[in-house]
Amino acid sequence: QYPLTGLLRCPECGAGMVIARTTNTLVDGTKKRITYYACGNWKNKGTSVCHSNTIRVDRANDYVFSRITELISSEKMVKSIVDRINYDRNNRVDPAKKSLENLVKELALLEKRKTKLFDAYEDDIISTEDFRGRNDELNERLNSLLIKRSELESILKQENLDAISYDLVKTTLKNFNSIMTADISRQKQKRLFHMIISEITVNEKREVDSINIKLTDQLINYLKAEKGVSKNDTPISFAQNRIVLAHNEINFSI
Repeated sequence: QYPLTGLLRCPECGAGMVIARTTNTLVDGTKKRITYYACGNWKNKGTSVCHSNTIRVDRANDYVFSRITELISSEKMVKSIVDRINYDRNNRVDPAKKSLENLVKELALLEKRKTKLFDAYEDDIISTEDFRGRNDELNERLNSLLIKRSELESILKQENLDAISYDLVKTTLKNFNSIMTADISRQKQKRLFHMIISEITVNEKREVDSINIKLTDQLINYLKAEKGVSKNDTPISFAQNRIVLAHNEINFSI
């Protein structure tokens, strides 16, 4: 009934949105209960942290459902997304190479500084307290650079990989739609939405601003299993199509 809880993000603080309800009295005196998605921070901690930033459940659900349906049914839209993903991926490689070169140089300088620091400590030029403070600073910077290096190396692995295929994305979306439109439980529907949507942003007018879609190996295999396709049949998987992004994901907004 409320599949977008946890996916919608508050436009003010970025917290996940949860369910809130109000009761309105109509002109004829009858009462009508309205359900909203509201900022989780506001609901849990009050106005000192954030505001309600509510968006009606029915309107948000209808909009998200219609946008995903539009995406699935539009070959032009899917092709545009696939082209953009491949273009963006290719244009990340050259900047990543340059960044990695600079990062490797900085790592070498940090190692030299650590060596000098140890020499100074062993020669009693600096105190134990100074040594520990400077060493902690260098290690913190070193760890940060190593994480960044890993990210850049992941990007560069894509350089010689095949482009993401239109058929892969189209088939995944088609399978998703056939299961979503079948007679399934609300729990299953919510699970599917959480598997294909990473987050939904709301603007200051309390309207859905963007829907961020993610396609992963986990989703593809789940859809294949639901449709009764063996994992050994027709390999539709990122790994087998030599598609490697961060954490084997394709991400785009609609």
